Amino acid sequence: MKFSDVYALPDDATVDPTTAAELLGVKPSTLAVWRCTGRRTLPFVKLRKIRYRMGDLRAFISENRVKPGGDA
Repeated sequence: MKFSDVYALPDDATVDPTTAAELLGVKPSTLAVWRCTGRRTLPFVKLRKIRYRMGDLRAFISENRVKPGGDA
């Protein structure tokens, strides 16, 4: 599935950690570290497998955006 197709999914759709990592520009192992350590607050759903809601991923991207010339 292409990035634009995944990003167009509704907020309540869920994706696997590999897809979530691709959207965020990190490795799946980084998401695992964030889940275990609480380093980043990115909600996830754990049933049989870990899943991320698209709405939560969009909110995370928006909240962690750095504006040019702003503080990093």
